[in-house]
Amino acid sequence: MTLNRISFLGRVALSVAVLVLATSAVYAQTAPASPATSQGYDSRWDVPMLFSYLGVHGSDKFDTGGSGTNPFTNFSYSSVNLGAYTGVSYYFNKNLGIEASFASHDNGQNDGVNSLGVGPIYRFRRNNVTYFFHGQINLVDIVGPNQDAPNNYHNPWSYGIGTTVGTGADVALPKFKFLSIRIFQADYTYDKVDFGPYAGQILNTNHLGGRANLNNAQLSTGLVWHVGSIAPPPPVTLSCSATPTSVYPGDPVTVTGTAGALAPKASPTYTWSSTSGAVMGSGPTVTVSTKTPGSYTV
Repeated sequence: MTLNRISFLGRVALSVAVLVLATSAVYAQTAPASPATSQGYDSRWDVPMLFSYLGVHGSDKFDTGGSGTNPFTNFSYSSVNLGAYTGVSYYFNKNLGIEASFASHDNGQNDGVNSLGVGPIYRFRRNNVTYFFHGQINLVDIVGPNQDAPNNYHNPWSYGIGTTVGTGADVALPKFKFLSIRIFQADYTYDKVDFGPYAGQILNTNHLGGRANLNNAQLSTGLVWHVGSIAPPPPVTLSCSATPTSVYPGDPVTVTGTAGALAPKASPTYTWSSTSGAVMGSGPTVTVSTKTPGSYTV
């Protein structure tokens, strides 16, 4: 049976995904470009656009009661061969981020599963391949199992909860630094929904009711859009000055060092040495004694 309905959850999530892609395109035009290399780079935002397969394992376990005793035995759900996965990931640093995703598998033979999830994501890069691990808590929208004939049974779209854990790998494209190929994304998802008690026949269709606990394998592949970059921190700088620059033997010289490009909460530590004469003091400003004529290197 082909399901033509796209749930309200699916419409909202797809609208959000389109808005994210449009915003990302504007940001990509205005953000400073980072150097493109064949080894990829650490992006600030990732937007996957993937084809997805959902292997559904589980059945609708019926309750009795309601308007009558359920005459059916448990029905199993079928796998969904073609679906879609999208979302957006924001990275706080080059490794750790947070991800929001939407997966739509609403065109199964007798069922459909949509999910909207959020959770942490961790990545690390090896040359031109970026590996990641993620976990999510999901709001799911599930329909079925359904059949038009000969039994005419049906479960309407109903909300439930779920979880996702998985891993995957992205390969950078040297000539298109804003794109990667997600060669695989493999997820385990657990979904739980309660359809309520058996409601008997309504408009010649048996409303099954029951509870479904689904253990699913979700496999996805496609493209990943990268926006922004997480540049490494600039190297620390040090400027140094001496006052006065020329003195008579025995006159002291004051030397001042200033550290730059420090992290906001970092405090520098200064260590001084001299080729001639003693260094007195500590911190950014010290005094060098000049007992003999000559040049002094500090």
